[in-house]
Formats: sequence, C-alpha cells, structure tokens
Amino acid sequence: MYPQVSSSEKIADLAHPRQWVIDTTTDLHDLTSFATIPSSRVLLLRSSLHSKDDATKHFTLLGDQINDGKAAWTAPLASFGQFSFINQYWEWAEDVLGRSSEILLEARIYGAVYASLFTYDRDANLIQSFCEHWCPSTNTLHTPVGELSISLWDMSYIGGLPIYGKFYDEVIPLARDLASVDENMYLLPPSCRHLFAAYHRLFCASKTHHITAHDWIHFWCRLKSKYSNLSPNDQNEGASRQTGHTSTPPERTKDEEGAFNELGIKARLREEVYLAAFMSCWLSVFVLPNGKANQIRPTVFKVASMMSRRSTFSLAVLVLASVYHGLKQISSFPTPTGEKNAKHFTAFAARKLLRSIDPSQLSSLAMSDKDERLMEDDGKQSHFWTTYTISLCSSYLTLRCDMQYIVESYSPHRFSRQFNIYQDVPEKLVEEACPLNLPDVVGLWQSCMKLGTKAKLRIPVSSHKGLTTKRYQEWWTKYACNFVKEDIEPAEKQEKPKTPVRICLTKGKGAFTPIVNAHEVEGTNAIVSKAKASKAKPSKAKQAVLPTVSNEEVDGTNAT
Repeated sequence: MYPQVSSSEKIADLAHPRQWVIDTTTDLHDLTSFATIPSSRVLLLRSSLHSKDDATKHFTLLGDQINDGKAAWTAPLASFGQFSFINQYWEWAEDVLGRSSEILLEARIYGAVYASLFTYDRDANLIQSFCEHWCPSTNTLHTPVGELSISLWDMSYIGGLPIYGKFYDEVIPLARDLASVDENMYLLPPSCRHLFAAYHRLFCASKTHHITAHDWIHFWCRLKSKYSNLSPNDQNEGASRQTGHTSTPPERTKDEEGAFNELGIKARLREEVYLAAFMSCWLSVFVLPNGKANQIRPTVFKVASMMSRRSTFSLAVLVLASVYHGLKQISSFPTPTGEKNAKHFTAFAARKLLRSIDPSQLSSLAMSDKDERLMEDDGKQSHFWTTYTISLCSSYLTLRCDMQYIVESYSPHRFSRQFNIYQDVPEKLVEEACPLNLPDVVGLWQSCMKLGTKAKLRIPVSSHKGLTTKRYQEWWTKYACNFVKEDIEPAEKQEKPKTPVRICLTKGKGAFTPIVNAHEVEGTNAIVSKAKASKAKPSKAKQAVLPTVSNEEVDGTNAT
C-alpha cells in the first residue's frame, strides 16, 4: 500500500470534473478550406487543472532564441542519438519472447519488448527541428496550424507501453524486504534477491564498478551467437540482422544453465529469474535509459521481478514524463546538444516537414464510431477504454528514480484534435506541481489513474475538417511565436503537400518493418509492412507473427 496524498491533495481533487467534454455551439474555422462555419455544434475537451482565463501569453521557443542569436546548437557527443549494438541482446530477446510470451502478454508489454528487437532510423536534423518547435512551458509542439503533442495514447497505441497499472517505483529495496521472502506471501518475489546476487558477483569482478548491459547479458544469456555487430551505416546486404522470428525454444543445454548453477537457483524458479534478469536489462537500456548509456541499474530489479510475475506497471506515464522532461531541458538550454549532418533531411527540409502538417490527419489514431458515443467512468470499463479515458484527462505525469522526482503537466485539451475533439483556446495551468516527497508523487499518480469518478465522456464521430474553433485560430494567429508565425498564411498563399508524409520505423536498411503497438498485440496479429530504403534492396527477413489474443476489449469500436 502506498502512502496517501499529503500536500498535493488540492491538485488531486481538481482533476476529475463531472463532464470531460462540453457540448456547445460556436463559430468554426475549417483548416481544410480556410472558411468560417457559423453557429456549429462542437464538443470541447475540459480540464479542471486549468483556470478559465485564456492563455494570453506570447510564446517564445528555442527556435526564436536561435534566430535572435541568444542560443546555438553545440557539437554533440559522438554517440548522440546513434544506434548502439549490444552483443547477444537480440538472441536473448528472441529467447525470452518464445519462452515467456504468455507472461509478457498478461503484463501488457509483449509488443514493447518485441519492438526492442529492431533498429530504427533517426534523423539528427529532424530531432533538432522538433526541439526548436517544442514549448517547454506547455509541453506541446508549436506549428503553424496550432499545438500538437505526444499523448499517453500515443505511448500506448504506438509504443505498446501500458498506461494503467501499478506505480513504477524505481528504488533499491530495503534489506529486510529482500530477506523477508515467502514464496506464497512475499514482500518481493524471490527472483529479486537473485538479481542482486548476480549484480554483486559482477560488481566485485568489475574493474570499473559499472555493470554494463554487455556484462549482464554475457552472464545470463549463454546462447550461441547468431547476429554479428551491425553499425547504423551498414549497407551490406549480407550483414547479419535480427529476423523478429520467435518460437518456443528447445530445452536449455548444460552451458545455457550456467548462470543458474553458479547462483544456486532452484529449478522451479529459473524461468522466473531468467525473465526478471532480461526485464532488468530492457528497463535500463530501452524503456528508461538514465545516466551513462547501456548500464544496468539495480534500482530496476524490484519492478523487473514483479513483472516476471505478471504485474502490469503504468510505463507509459513515466516514459512520457521522462520525454517531456528531456525536451524541456534541451529546449530551455542556451547551448543545446545536437548534430548538423542529416541522414535524410537537411535542416531546411526538417523544419519544412514540421510546418507542413495536415490538420485533417491529426486524429488518425483517435477512437471513433459511426455514432457519437457516451461513456461513464463507472470503474467497470474494459482495459482498452480505461486507458483511452486516462489519455483524455489532464493530469500530472510522475517519475521517481531513486531520490529524483520528476513531475510534468499533461494537458490534452491543448491538442484535443488528436482525439477527434474540436480545439478551442486553451486555459492557463492553475499551478505547477512541485512534489517534495514520495507521498506527493504517489498522490499525483493516483489522481492520474483514478477510476470510478462517474465522470461522463463523449466519443465523437470521425471528422477530417481541421477541428478548430474560429476564436482558436484568431488566438493562435495573435499569440503564436515568431518562429512559426511566418507560416500562418491565408489559404491561397499556402502550399499544400502533394502527398502525406509518413515516417516509418525500419529494421536496418530496406528491411521489413514490424508496426507493433498495444492495440494490435491485444487484438490482432502484428502488421508487417515493407519499407524501401533509398540505397539498399529489401532483405529477405521472415515475417513475424505475434500471438493473437481476444479483441473483446475494443468493445466493437473501430480503431482509426
């Protein structure tokens, strides 16, 4: 049981109005035809964490500071944003996915773990331009058509990270909690103790006293190597790449049992410990990298052990908090770190991409139905609709890493078009949450996850007309930063893109691309699409099939 809310009670109580969506009538601005539609019925998203006063502040972004000579990009570290090959990780991930698929599905992380099997292209200029357009005070991306952002639903639907679950508490547990282990009634799973035993063994043998992912994998995974070192610039069609193919592995050989024998792990616990060890690596390297790259943090052992026993954690919340926090640090710093050489975009092309967003496509991930749908938060919704509801609610995203507390405001009413709800002038945040202790952090997280509030929520029908009120367009034209204002032009002056831009995540160069997200893992087989690279031919990788589970949670509603 976590401590109750203390000084954050006032903020937590504000977060749950009776009606999340307001049904009203106002003039609209159609961004597809740039025409005014008078006296139209609209649904507007509410936020009880924000005042009723309009946010009448003129915004200034990193891009403005760079243009004014007050900030500049500096030379990056050699490893900035680069792909890092970790020997034996792909072999270990395939083995775990084959052995523990049911547990990973129950913990709602199968798709996210599967996604770590592949390499993903990143473009330095595009990342740099994104940071220049990011507003750290609102946690939104500023574009000529208004504000956008990364939502909790994006983290779940695209990234496969669960929203609803247990509080992620990354901390080294007390010694008495590790010692007081009962395999039926336990404070911590017995696998946690074995993880610390392995870490202690590696720590004592290490000259640097830092346990890298390579050290950790080498100890736990004694499988034969299948994949050779692959650099991000590798154009060789014959290079050994992961296939994404998973199947039930054969019984372990004597060599593969080595780690269990060295630690004296009982036979009945070996699969659980093996999975917990892998989850420790996955959390440290892929989910929440912190500090030096590719190092194992013993603070993740507690959560990793609980995951190996099917516990679900709200990973989307902490990852988005970390993303917002990182973007805020970069966008607020006078000498941000970045790169000037692009893989696919020039600096000009990257900026142009972010300024040519088609507003009619913003709601492409939103849930919709043939008819407008009224839902009530009665605490009995399916997991699918529970996570979607949480994504629509303004809240504070929390992250606790040892003694570091990170809290970031989450304001979906500022980018409601991404949920197929009309965008109106946003309101000011009532107050920033500044937690001083763990009870405050947990209290804010509990408010974010709170269910059974009896609040009503309307799910609108699909629309592709821009979804903007007239007063929002007038407000944005007046208060948008100078950096993007130059592209806010009348319809006849705007140059519309001939074809929509689609960014694909690719596995190496010219290979099959598995599009893995939570909706597909929970409801259908994984969609595997082909992506052609400009300088390489498609590889002959096998098509992977994810386990199929019930689609009942979608409740008959089509996902757009």
